[in-house]
Amino acid sequence: MLKDLCFEVIQTCLNRCKFYSSDSSQDKQTIITLEQFKKTVMYFIKQGGIEELSISGGEPFLHPDLFDMVKFCKNKGIRTVIFTSGIKRASAMPTEMVEYIKK
Repeated sequence: MLKDLCFEVIQTCLNRCKFYSSDSSQDKQTIITLEQFKKTVMYFIKQGGIEELSISGGEPFLHPDLFDMVKFCKNKGIRTVIFTSGIKRASAMPTEMVEYIKK
């Protein structure tokens, strides 16, 4: 079983950090589609499973399908962590997402 898979789902980020672990900026538009995400996760599930999946980027909360990605992982029994700069406050997230994450 894979202990932790770190998945960069978007390169866009509004911060201008000097030290970044990925090649992200507000000018970058590359994102992983929900279907690509599911296909990759399923590949690793079939290879023996994933204990934890870390979603990062850029800023993952700028990804339009982030909530669906988290739901997909949860439904597959994968503990999911989101690495965020906090640029998008919880009050800006859909209530449905906040409640789902709390469960």
